[in-house]
Amino acid sequence: MNIQLRRLDPNVPDPVESRRSATGRFVRFVYALGVLGVLGFFVFRFSAPLVFLSGPGIVSAPREIVSVQFSRQWPRYSELFDEPLVARYGFVELEPIREAFNRARHGFVAETSRLVSILTLEVWLRIIEERNRPSQRA
Repeated sequence: MNIQLRRLDPNVPDPVESRRSATGRFVRFVYALGVLGVLGFFVFRFSAPLVFLSGPGIVSAPREIVSVQFSRQWPRYSELFDEPLVARYGFVELEPIREAFNRARHGFVAETSRLVSILTLEVWLRIIEERNRPSQRA
């Protein structure tokens, strides 16, 4: 039995086409939904801050809000920075910090996040010193 094979015969089925038709439209539809879902998640995740924050991920407040809070709390802040522990322990220099707090009090809020961090550190150091005082006397 001699059968002659013709390689370019149009009646021979293509294996790729037969696989595509065997998988069905439903599987391709589910796969496409999955890919679009993942893409949609990343688009929403990385574009939401631009929509909700009106900028590239920076939460900002109007100047008067920050300066009003610094002016209201100035008596407490000035007590903290008469002899600050952050300067005594060498985290910051005393005079530049006092100048920065005065600028923030008068509405120059360029370094507000740093000042809040320094305030937090100062309060934390004072709490630690208060806790250690009774144990040193005993």
